[in-house]
Amino acid sequence: VPVAAAGNDRDTVMPDGTTNPVLYPAALPHIVSVAATGPSGATSEFSTANGAVDLAAPGEGVLTAVPTAWDDDGVADGYERLDGTSFAAPIVAGAVAWLRAARPHRS
Repeated sequence: VPVAAAGNDRDTVMPDGTTNPVLYPAALPHIVSVAATGPSGATSEFSTANGAVDLAAPGEGVLTAVPTAWDDDGVADGYERLDGTSFAAPIVAGAVAWLRAARPHRS
C-alpha cells in the first residue's frame, strides 16, 4: 500500500491566489495521503489539509535521528524533535504494514 506525505503547504499561495494546494504523488487515487497532527489531535498549522488527504498522524515534535553536524537543538546527541508530514507518513506506513501482516486476507 503506497503512502505519501500530503505536504507542508497549507499557506502556500498558488499563482491563482488559492492556498492549501493538492500535491502529488500524495493526491493520486491509489496513494494514502497523510497530513500531520499536533499533540491536541488537530491538524498542524503547516500541514496540507484538503480533500485529497486520506489520514492524519502525529507530525509535530517527532523525535528524529539527524547527523550530529545538523543537530542544533543545544544537545549534540544526534536527535532532534522535528515537524512535518514527512514524519507522519511513516507512522501510517508502519500501521498499514502491521495491519496487512496481522490480517492478510483483508483488502
